[in-house]
Amino acid sequence: MRRFALISIVVVLVVAGVVAAVVFANRGTPSQPDEAAFSSGLEGSGFLVGEGSAVKIDASEMVDQHAIDSAAGNNAGQPYKVFAIPNRAGTEDDPAAREVRAFRLREDEAIVYLGPTPPQGDYFSFTPFLFSRHEGAIEPKGDWMFAALGDPLNNMGIKTAGDSAFGAQTMVVFAADAGVTQRVVDQALAAGYPESMINTYPLPSALLNMGDTLDSDTLLVLLRTANLVQPAGDDYLANDGYAKVLRVTPQEAPVADPLPTVPMRDREWRS
Repeated sequence: MRRFALISIVVVLVVAGVVAAVVFANRGTPSQPDEAAFSSGLEGSGFLVGEGSAVKIDASEMVDQHAIDSAAGNNAGQPYKVFAIPNRAGTEDDPAAREVRAFRLREDEAIVYLGPTPPQGDYFSFTPFLFSRHEGAIEPKGDWMFAALGDPLNNMGIKTAGDSAFGAQTMVVFAADAGVTQRVVDQALAAGYPESMINTYPLPSALLNMGDTLDSDTLLVLLRTANLVQPAGDDYLANDGYAKVLRVTPQEAPVADPLPTVPMRDREWRS
């Protein structure tokens, strides 16, 4: 009888241990990132979500087509992509901005890059720019600025889900408001995206005329690459659906909580 009781106790302890291990594992192991759950979570928390992409551009061709006035010292021979951001319903169209993939953004909106980083190469970076200023502009089409809004987020500093920065899943949230940024990040975490692959890039609203009217600044986000390994590089450049770019807009205006302007890194010249 004592032997039976002892065996029963051992069995109970083993079963309890297995159950506890399963529960602990489920609590400690995040689920696989779910893109659909992320979008539906944003919509369920009061955001409108518009889907765009990143598309290849050629600055020299755009100069020849008189879409832009200068290639701005681009790295000729190396490819660039630019975020193609969907317009929000009800906003005024600007054909000149649309032609170069420039867009307008309210202070309470966010842009989210979601998907893999570029394939193996020597370099890649994400950089947002002030493209043109329209309030008090000298030129009717807006004064061309093309000024970087911060340091590039490059392969040396980006957070990804892989051992390598190249060809690895990532998320980059570009936003000017702290509360909106946190709400987007919260929905990403709830959808299974680990914090270790989520990047936030503060937009300096204090330096910008943000908004969605024709007097507002236009912005541009460039994705620069260098010396991509082939054939993966050509596949990446030809595939507009390689990653998603989302425009995230709150349906109700939140209490403003602007992010501070991040100072540019000190750079030391090395010969």
